[in-house]
Amino acid sequence: MNSILGLAGIIVIQLLFDSIVYDYICGFANLFSVAILLGGLGGMAPTRRRDIAKFGVRSTIEGTRANLLRANNGINKKRPFLEGLFLTPFV
Repeated sequence: MNSILGLAGIIVIQLLFDSIVYDYICGFANLFSVAILLGGLGGMAPTRRRDIAKFGVRSTIEGTRANLLRANNGINKKRPFLEGLFLTPFV
């Protein structure tokens, strides 16, 4: 019985990990969007290319922060399965 419960816990952790990784990988599309934006707008306004690149880096950082926050919310929604697995208790 304990081995079945342990296997169920591993499956839950694997599903949770997969959902977090999928959310995080989707955030890397921002890098390609910034490159396309820089290439397209940089050709139209070459003098503003530096500004576009600066805002592109900022938007990539903020997109990554948003994805990590979304992954954190996903962990908190699955709280009953994960209680006791981390060193700090859930608040």
